[in-house]
Amino acid sequence: MRNKLSTRISWLITVASVWIIFEFEAGDIRLIIHWPAILFISIYIYGLSLVTFGLSKTLSSVVGLKYLFIEKENSALELSKVYKCQINFSIVAAIIYIFIVIIGLLANSDIDSSKVVVPNIAYSILGLSFSVLISGLIYYPLCKKLS
Repeated sequence: MRNKLSTRISWLITVASVWIIFEFEAGDIRLIIHWPAILFISIYIYGLSLVTFGLSKTLSSVVGLKYLFIEKENSALELSKVYKCQINFSIVAAIIYIFIVIIGLLANSDIDSSKVVVPNIAYSILGLSFSVLISGLIYYPLCKKLS
C-alpha cells in the first residue's frame, strides 16, 4: 500500500511542478497545448496500432492505461509488446509531424517573416515534446511494468 501511495504522490508532484513551470514561463498553460499536434500523434499511434495489432489489442491498450495505477494481471503480458511498439509509433509520429510542419513552412511564400517561422518552429518542438512525454510517461512505464 505504501508503494502505491508513494507512486501516486510522485505523479502528483511531477504534474504540479510541470504545471507551475508552464504557468511561470509561458504565462498560460493554453499556450503550450497545441491540439493539432496532440490529435495527429494520438490518431497516428492508435491508427497504426489498429493496423498492426487489430481492434481488440488496440482497445486493450487503451483500457490497459489503468495499469499505471493498479497491479498487473497475468493476462496483461501481451500488452507489454503493444506498448513497446507504441513507443516506436510515437517517435515516428513526431518525426512525421516535424516534416509536415517544415514542409508547410517552406511552402509558405512569406518565409522571411518571423511571424511565420517562429510559430512553426514552436509547433514542431511541441509535437516532439508531446510524443516524448507520451512515450516516456505512459508507454515506457507500462511496458516495463507489464513485462
